[in-house]
Amino acid sequence: KFSVVIPVYNAAQYIEETIESVLEQSIGFEKNCEIILVDDGSSDDSGKVCKGIAMRFPDNIRYVEQINAGPGAARNYGALLARGKYVTLLDSDDKWSRDTFKDVYNFFENRYEEIDLVGVKVDFFEAKSGPHPLNYKFTSDRIIDLESEHTSVQGFANSVFFKREVFSKHLFSPSVGR
Repeated sequence: KFSVVIPVYNAAQYIEETIESVLEQSIGFEKNCEIILVDDGSSDDSGKVCKGIAMRFPDNIRYVEQINAGPGAARNYGALLARGKYVTLLDSDDKWSRDTFKDVYNFFENRYEEIDLVGVKVDFFEAKSGPHPLNYKFTSDRIIDLESEHTSVQGFANSVFFKREVFSKHLFSPSVGR
């Protein structure tokens, strides 16, 4: 059901907690999720940590490397490898609450023909901590028209779940996040 693309750059000290937030999803990680770890040329132990976790779940976690090209390029690479019905782009210093995937899946499935993406609240940890300052925009579950209500969303990729086919038409500029 879900592909989680995680761009990794010098995140050894907190990547494990990020991944754990996906492993602990109430929807059931092994039956419903895959993680694609895209190491964007890390110079710390990120690769070692990621490979160790990937070895625990070889059917669900893929580790790939690229020469440092920035988070936009890493997200594109991972999204093009995704096999899930829905794709999310989780930063290596963020994490999901336990019921996020279950709630997003139900929202998508009940409105599949009406929407291409679902935005959610985000919490930071480690480098930053606590709720994202734009979480106030999530006062209720609703569908918005991005053209007329563009200020109603958090405008960053790691707070969104996309239908996978979105990436067949739209990719990130490689310069995003550089």
